[in-house]
Amino acid sequence: MGITSEKSIYKKNINNYQSNINFISYIFCVLSVFGSLLLLIGLMLTGVFSKLKWSNILGLALYFAVTLIVSSIIYFLTVRKNRDNPTVTKIFKYVLVLGSYANYLGIVKNVPYAEAWGTIFFSVSLSALYLEFSTLAYSAFLCTGVSVISYFTQQTYVPQGNVLSELILRGLSISFGFSGAMLTIMY
Repeated sequence: MGITSEKSIYKKNINNYQSNINFISYIFCVLSVFGSLLLLIGLMLTGVFSKLKWSNILGLALYFAVTLIVSSIIYFLTVRKNRDNPTVTKIFKYVLVLGSYANYLGIVKNVPYAEAWGTIFFSVSLSALYLEFSTLAYSAFLCTGVSVISYFTQQTYVPQGNVLSELILRGLSISFGFSGAMLTIMY
């Protein structure tokens, strides 16, 4: 077997993996949205999240619904019909990662707790599934952007107490998450 045929087999296997991961990522996103809403409702009803109100849950549900509808339309119009098309796979993965960060902004806006920043690791993990550095770089850019937007627009996002040390710890945690994702992609 020559080098050219090995490269084409490798490229075909990567394209097949990415086509399959689109479906898995889509299902993963749908289940996580419904699971997170149920968990937040349960925590609100039991009094664990006493600051959470029904208006927050409704706002978050609407936010999730819009991103799910958009990603569902894109998934069914592109990926299902053009499963072997690498361009379609590329478009869908970027839209899905963008949607996960849009959901993150919805969580930060509607869940009045400073610890909501921890949900950003879902988006990092989702982008690592595609095994591409470009997707992870896109995710890092979005992560930085939504973190800055959240810091300046949501008062509950700002940590209490020693703000500088909290922000440094958040930055380190997110950096470690991206480093782990990069190691996953490289090896």
